[in-house]
Amino acid sequence: MNSLLISKMLWGKLLNRDFKIQALLSSPYAIPLLNSYNGLDTEVLYKSSIHGKGHIERVMLLGALIARAEKLSRHETNLLLFACSYHDIGRVNDRRDDLHGRRSALMIDEKGLWERFGEGNEDELRAVQAAICTHSVNDSMFDELAEEFGVKEELIPLCKTLCFCLKDADNLDRVRLHDLDTKYLRYESSRNLVNTAEYIFEEYSKNEDLQLD
Repeated sequence: MNSLLISKMLWGKLLNRDFKIQALLSSPYAIPLLNSYNGLDTEVLYKSSIHGKGHIERVMLLGALIARAEKLSRHETNLLLFACSYHDIGRVNDRRDDLHGRRSALMIDEKGLWERFGEGNEDELRAVQAAICTHSVNDSMFDELAEEFGVKEELIPLCKTLCFCLKDADNLDRVRLHDLDTKYLRYESSRNLVNTAEYIFEEYSKNEDLQLD
């Protein structure tokens, strides 16, 4: 297991006061999450206390919780966790930047991240890239960006699921900024995770002295 703080907390039972997290860790969704944490390339992440490694670690956990609640398949969950891992690597600052999703999507290829991921095919790569690109813009842009990235018609439902799950996981971690607006969450299951998101951030902040890297 790598030295990610959230990994230490999860498997060290430092987050076990939340029953949704307990249920996740005792479910089949725990393995994709653990594998995704172990495979995370922290060197490519944006270096920031706001959108950096801590944010990514928490978004991955929130993504796994949403995947379980929405009953995503093992493969869909792996694709979602990949998108959660690298959705902010194109950031150049912590301010609002509608183009950072596009930069992040293009960097997936540039950095060889998809090749190392080694699970999805090229068609699914385009769906993941479109989902990452769309995470930083309004939902109304989805169809246009899916077409731009060449997402095949049969993969549009997968792409939209990845996009909406990523957006909700990302938005839930806005509890760190104290400006989460639940009306922008797309799934009822996400709205049911607000308290869990607050708990994750509070406990993460308390345990940052356990961080080794």
